[in-house]
Amino acid sequence: MPARFLALALLSAALAAGCALTPEAVAGALGDVVLSGARTASPAAGASAMPAGTSAPGGTPPPIGTSPPRATADRPDDLDGYQVHVVYAVPSDLEDRRYDLDGTLARSVAAFDGWLFEQTGRKQRLRLDRAAGALDVTFVRLAETDAELRAEGAYQRDGLERILKRMGFTHPKKIYAVYYDGTHGKSCGDGPWPPELPGTVAAQYLRAHPEGHSQSCDANPWSDGQAPTYREFSMLHEILHAQGFTPTCAGHNTRRSHTSFAPTDIMYAGDEPWRPSVLDGGGEIYGHGRAGCLDLAKSVFLTPTATDAAAPPLWEKAIAERR
Repeated sequence: MPARFLALALLSAALAAGCALTPEAVAGALGDVVLSGARTASPAAGASAMPAGTSAPGGTPPPIGTSPPRATADRPDDLDGYQVHVVYAVPSDLEDRRYDLDGTLARSVAAFDGWLFEQTGRKQRLRLDRAAGALDVTFVRLAETDAELRAEGAYQRDGLERILKRMGFTHPKKIYAVYYDGTHGKSCGDGPWPPELPGTVAAQYLRAHPEGHSQSCDANPWSDGQAPTYREFSMLHEILHAQGFTPTCAGHNTRRSHTSFAPTDIMYAGDEPWRPSVLDGGGEIYGHGRAGCLDLAKSVFLTPTATDAAAPPLWEKAIAERR
């Protein structure tokens, strides 16, 4: 933990400039797409969490870190409706590290989903795509090389979404949490931000090595399934962006898609190092009850789902674009 926080300090000046970086020590930095080509950065730190359970709170959780045999297509869903589906995507020319098979991704998702459950007062968690009770993770070997995707530059996430849509990842009610086992020259992760940048792919670039920095994003450790690390907080951060958070109507909205309330907030961006330990310290994104302002408690991607839940802004456009 101390080493991660030391690394976070290296990012504080960069956060003020809104650039995408990676730290020089153990943690990484996160480059969020808030508009096409425009990015901000956020580092992360660990916090305790409960393991993720079944898709509804109160059920018996599946074994942490277990994975079914490899799937190259979306398995039949345990539940209907809106869900977050996990994808492990590897470019044609890089090693398949089998993170979908060894429990790495299952543990990682369990950690950030369990943390979210605790932060909502044990009321809601993500509506994760499960098949036969297990987290459904699809493996994709892309036809494109890593260099071909890197050539997209600031639009690499857009390119990845476009490729996946051509491959059939077009479910009208799914956000795709994509662990891309390739590189990126600017950041460790990207996410859409509706309504200004609607999209269905929240991405992490596992081998990213942002220019001008000595450490790659791959230096970040994975969670053991209990306490989130940088990787877990950053993926949850991107999934929340894909749902439209932080909206501009939030009282402390800053840099278009973040909050300036406190560096402990998961959606924070600002001059101080990011030290996420709370979902919504300012009461601006979860359960605020303000009419006309996006509320995570009413997201269709959380369960139990509110009776007046709504899809992210311009969701129909997100699922139709870039095919």
